Amino acid sequence: MPDEGKKNVAETGAATEETVKKYKWVYPAVIVLLCLIFAVGIGYGLVTVLQMEGSDPPVVLTDGLTPAPASKEEAADYFNKVLANALAEKPKFSENETFRIDEDSIRTDGGDLLLSTLKYIRSDFEDHLDGTFEKKTAEFFEDASQYLDVPALTAADIEDCTVEYINYVCPSCGEASDTPQDNCGYCGSERAYKKHYKDNYVVTLTLAPDGEAVKDFFPPRDGDRIEALLGDGLKEYAEVGSMIASYDGFTIRFETARATDRLLSLKFAKELSFEGTLNFTGDFSSLGSRTVGAKLTDTRNCGFTWPGISLDQKKLTIAPGDTDNLIATLTCDDPTAYEVQWSSSDESVVSVDDEGYLKASKQTGSTATITASYEFGGKTFTDTCEVSVLNAVESIRLNRRHMKLAPGGTGTLSVIVSPGKATVKTVKWYSENESVAAVDENGVVTAVAPGTAVIYALSDDGYFRSSCEVNVK
Repeated sequence: MPDEGKKNVAETGAATEETVKKYKWVYPAVIVLLCLIFAVGIGYGLVTVLQMEGSDPPVVLTDGLTPAPASKEEAADYFNKVLANALAEKPKFSENETFRIDEDSIRTDGGDLLLSTLKYIRSDFEDHLDGTFEKKTAEFFEDASQYLDVPALTAADIEDCTVEYINYVCPSCGEASDTPQDNCGYCGSERAYKKHYKDNYVVTLTLAPDGEAVKDFFPPRDGDRIEALLGDGLKEYAEVGSMIASYDGFTIRFETARATDRLLSLKFAKELSFEGTLNFTGDFSSLGSRTVGAKLTDTRNCGFTWPGISLDQKKLTIAPGDTDNLIATLTCDDPTAYEVQWSSSDESVVSVDDEGYLKASKQTGSTATITASYEFGGKTFTDTCEVSVLNAVESIRLNRRHMKLAPGGTGTLSVIVSPGKATVKTVKWYSENESVAAVDENGVVTAVAPGTAVIYALSDDGYFRSSCEVNVK
């Protein structure tokens, strides 16, 4: 038996060795096959990533309730209008004063050590003064006119005015610029920036220094008062000796919501220069008596908080039979004390419960408006969200990434929409250079003249974009 066992083992070993030799090609083949599958997968993935260029919503340039002021007369009228509206509607009001030193303007005859010391104590000086100024407030629906009892502004009071509300945004990465750009230095995109309108106007009015408005809007601090402020702010470091102060400019800067003309913030700023003597004391007494100068900004900062309700989404897509929820943010004296009322314009499309939870019907292609409201101060405030029931598009890609055509030639592009069950699969076609290549509503590209053009499709649902570069030669 032992001999037979050894024989069986020997035979088995021989058979195994023979099997390995016979099929030894299988292992490399499997490895090669796996590598090929992996490479193809990576290649397909890269192509897919390249063609899925993300969402590119169209820019809608919506005019404000009042057009942006284009002249001194319009700027004066707009200021008077929004201020009068704020005083009449009585949003929550706050006011504080600040006294700021321009660090770069500080100068002295005491050398670099003193200059560094002055810059070091500047922030302590400003923080101290901020704590001494009286803060003024008026709650929701309280009269704030006692703090803003100012006469109407006229065009004659204004020396210059600017309005900021336009910027330019890279359509690929969202980088913003105040000026037009032909390409994006941040992400490398060759696409020109798109013009956008911001939500708010920011208006800066420079007042004529000898105008009547300066006396009313900017009650001056006399030299003794300015010297007292400086002395109070610097008392831990130095005593103020002789001093000369002069006003250099007066500006009103205010921000409004373009859609409603609601005043959001208001600043009255006085620019002034001073030069005087500081007699250093205590730990700084070794610095002695030195001449110093700087530019300061004396500002009244007014803020306005308007009551209301805001939903976290203005448009929402829900798949058939799915659920979602909306969040309402209340602006009032105590948001927890008020109950939000929810309603749907069509419960058969989308229903909503008393906590903002939504339930979509099983039918696609319908839309309902969800409204949230609450009462505060005897007024009802509302906000809405448009909810569509459909299987949303998640991405699109074109069947070709590059195309070569001769002048007069044609080629056809098609779109692959994901997921396949998406409700709205339609797209719009565009050419970024129609003098080189044009495209019709069916994706048929016609070469016009030698050059390069980018043809892209934009999905009607989600505004997803995919493009193909067309070379004509």
